[in-house]
Amino acid sequence: MSSTLRWLALALLALLPARLAGAQIEVLVIWDDNNADVAALGQALGAAGMSVTLSPTSESSYDGTNPALGGFDAVVHLNGSTFGAGDEMPQAGQAALAAWTKGGGVFVAGEWNAYELSEGRMQDLDDLILLNYNGEFYNATTMVDIPAQSGHPILANVPSSIAVDSSFTQGQVRTFASNPPVVLMEDP
Repeated sequence: MSSTLRWLALALLALLPARLAGAQIEVLVIWDDNNADVAALGQALGAAGMSVTLSPTSESSYDGTNPALGGFDAVVHLNGSTFGAGDEMPQAGQAALAAWTKGGGVFVAGEWNAYELSEGRMQDLDDLILLNYNGEFYNATTMVDIPAQSGHPILANVPSSIAVDSSFTQGQVRTFASNPPVVLMEDP
C-alpha cells in the first residue's frame, strides 16, 4: 500500500464528523477504471477501519441509484480517465451527490472535475468543485503544508511534505459566498 493512499485514508477519517467515532464508516468509491489502483485505495481505506463499497459501474454510468447514497458516510469520486466529453457522470448522479453532500455526506473528488466544469459539464457538482482549471502538467513535485494550516485535523498524521509524481491541475482555489475552501497544502 502506497503512503499516498494511506494519507488519503487518514485524511478521509479526519473529514468525517465526530458522531461517527467508533462506528463503522461506510465509504462508496465511484471509480473511473476498476483497476489495481482502485483496489489499493479500497485496501488502504479498509486498513484504516472503513467499510468500502465499489460502485458496480464507472462514474460515467453512475446515476445516483447504482448504488443509492443512503447509508454511506463518504464518497470518493475518481475521475482520472473518464473526463472526456461524453464520459462525464450523468446529471442524475451529479444531482444525487450534490443533494447528499448538502445533507452532510463527505465528498472527496479529483481535480479532473474542474476540467469538466471548465468545459461546461458537471454543472450539478459546481458547488463541490474546488479548483478553477487553467491547464495541467505532469511532473514530480513536493506538496508542502501551508504554515498557517499545519495544525488542521486533516493534516494530523500526514507529513509536512509529500513527494508526488503525477499530473496536476494548474489553477486557483475557487471562491464561494459561503463555506470557502481552505488550502492545506500546495506545491512550491
